[in-house]
Amino acid sequence: MKTLGYKNILGKLKGNGRVIFDKQTFYIQGLYNQVDLIVKGKLEKRLFNSPTLIEYRTDEKPKRENNNIKEQIKRIEDLFYVDYITSFNLSRYLIKKIKASIRKNNVSHMRFYTFNNDVKVNLFDVRSFIGQTQFTRQNSVKVFSLPSVQFIDEVFTRTLNSETFLKLPDEDLGLDITKSHIVIFNDKKNGHSYLVSHQDIIEPITHFVNPKINKSVSFLYTKSLAVRNTQKNV
Repeated sequence: MKTLGYKNILGKLKGNGRVIFDKQTFYIQGLYNQVDLIVKGKLEKRLFNSPTLIEYRTDEKPKRENNNIKEQIKRIEDLFYVDYITSFNLSRYLIKKIKASIRKNNVSHMRFYTFNNDVKVNLFDVRSFIGQTQFTRQNSVKVFSLPSVQFIDEVFTRTLNSETFLKLPDEDLGLDITKSHIVIFNDKKNGHSYLVSHQDIIEPITHFVNPKINKSVSFLYTKSLAVRNTQKNV
């Protein structure tokens, strides 16, 4: 079976990306609203004799660059060789389920986090509470929680752009949570890795249990606490 090539990945980015070719390895850096994504993958054969960078944009002809390419490759490689907090797996079934929920509910972000040693996934729409000074039942924030993913001892929280998650392949993926606030998805079938930057955002609703009243309570953050930055690149 033919593996997923760089052209397929570039197509998922709507044809916009900076692609570095180095021997039989390629690196794709997203452009525009995909600056939080870098893909590292394998080529079936070497395309250029020396490291080459080509910038693809749908509204322009491809541009070839030759300046500081080795330095750019080193900067990208350094992002992959960092300390991890933990690692776990996502099945292709769960990947498809998360994507379907993102599309159905039209959410902007998703958050992986641990709660009572379980990895949870929350989907939420930051657009529904930016600009709101208070919330009523009519304009309340909706947060969609998916079942637990896996049992993990370590504590972490990472928020990703949901649109970026949709660019990931529908394959079994290994997930590395790094200490540098970068999440790495590893597609072992195709030999590719997707490096996605953490967004400094959390959903404005946090659930907890109050032992005194034995009730589940929802705490609503103000927008100043919940929204600090709507886009981070790598």
